Amino acid sequence: MGKKAKLALCIAAALLMLFAVVFQDQLTIEANRMDVHRGRTVHMPPAYLHNSNISAPDVVIFDISGTNPRFTATSFEWNYPGGALPEINFTTITPGENLIYDAFIDGSSIYFVPSTGHGRGTAAITISVGDDMRTAFVKFYDLSLRLVALEFDDGPSAYTERIVKALNNAGVSASFYMTGKNFRDIAHEYVGVEIFPQAAVLAFATGHHVGNHTYSHPWMSAFSEGFHEEFPQGQFRPWWQYDEDEVLWQVARADEAIYAVLGVVPTYFAPPYFFGGHNSHIIAAGKTISSRHFSVDVGDWWWGTTVEDIVDRVLGARQNSTVVLHDIYEKTAEAIEIIMSAPQAQEIQFVTGFEMDMILGR
Repeated sequence: MGKKAKLALCIAAALLMLFAVVFQDQLTIEANRMDVHRGRTVHMPPAYLHNSNISAPDVVIFDISGTNPRFTATSFEWNYPGGALPEINFTTITPGENLIYDAFIDGSSIYFVPSTGHGRGTAAITISVGDDMRTAFVKFYDLSLRLVALEFDDGPSAYTERIVKALNNAGVSASFYMTGKNFRDIAHEYVGVEIFPQAAVLAFATGHHVGNHTYSHPWMSAFSEGFHEEFPQGQFRPWWQYDEDEVLWQVARADEAIYAVLGVVPTYFAPPYFFGGHNSHIIAAGKTISSRHFSVDVGDWWWGTTVEDIVDRVLGARQNSTVVLHDIYEKTAEAIEIIMSAPQAQEIQFVTGFEMDMILGR
């Protein structure tokens, strides 16, 4: 072999090693997509419980362990123009045991009384003034445990309801970053809120966080033939070749699709493929970019990843990390069912990304 050939071979080998290191780092290092708009609300209750006349928080976190004094208060503020007196109703959504014993109003505050021996899960306090209704979800969390945020991207799909039910049965909340109409290339079928609206409603109505993940999940040019009439010209170029108008079209179109199903517009946005090159345009348009301090991208999108791999990577997630999964794969649904019933899961407090931001004060 000549010197030039050997030199070319060495360069190719070095590049291959560099690619392997970078790819491994992408899966394991702390990657930061910090939000610059901390005050924005990420989670809004279902449309039939929501009215803008009633001012109340969307999510209240209560630390059952008492280890975090910021989240041991049993009251929150409410306001209604005109000073009318509301009615209060409360119910447990997940996992089925009573979490709230009583709720009442004192001035401009609503107080809730946790049930004796209360556990982890989600309850709802509904505030009614005449025909106006609003719900605050109360999350009962043990903040002495290892804190891990769960995020599901790309759906909803035929497997989303299965995932949501497994989470609900365990009293666990997660973030679902939804697409409008996403062509799932592996199974050659469509997913998204337009295809599986009931799955979106189930996730939203049981207190999970819903975010925007673009309308069609760009970078799928191999399957663009059927979209020419529906999408703008050039919609299926790689993400980094998009201009500002095309990026904002993807975000706005996803908002419209989610609003049509849930009656609300999500605040948080998660870029597909973790590519944040256009985040400044999206933030300027009023969106909050999701935070991902993730130790684990479980790689459920990779054909070689097994159910056991997913289980091990989620249960092994580090403190204060976000675990990114995809609710468009059957193996992910199977893994979540195993995880939620695993003894190791009792040592982890799973939360949504928004709640992680609240708890860590970021």
